[in-house]
Amino acid sequence: MHCFEGHNVIDLKDELLNGATQDKLLHCPRHDREIIRYFCRTCNVPICKECATEHPTGLHDYDHISDVGPREIEMLRLQIERCKTKLNEFKSAGSSVDSLLNCLEEQLL
Repeated sequence: MHCFEGHNVIDLKDELLNGATQDKLLHCPRHDREIIRYFCRTCNVPICKECATEHPTGLHDYDHISDVGPREIEMLRLQIERCKTKLNEFKSAGSSVDSLLNCLEEQLL
C-alpha cells in the first residue's frame, strides 16, 4: 500500500513556527485552494476535502482534524503510562540482577 504516493508531507510544527496560527488555516500542498480539514489516520497525514475523496472511507480512516488532537493526546498519555510501568519493571529487574551479582561476588570471595 502506497499511502504517501501523491502526497506532500508537511511538518505542522514547522508551519506553526512559520507563522500559522489557529486563525490562519493551512492550505493543502496538493490542492492549493483547499483548506486542510481532515486527518487520514491510515496515511498519518493532514488532508483537505479533495484528498478525502481520494481516500475512500472503506480503505482509509480519516476524521475531522479538530477531533484528532484530543484523541492523540489521550493515546500518548496512555503510552506514557505504559512506558512508566515498563520502566518500573526494568528498574525492579535491574535491582534483582544487582542483588544476584552481589551474591555471586560474595560466593567467589
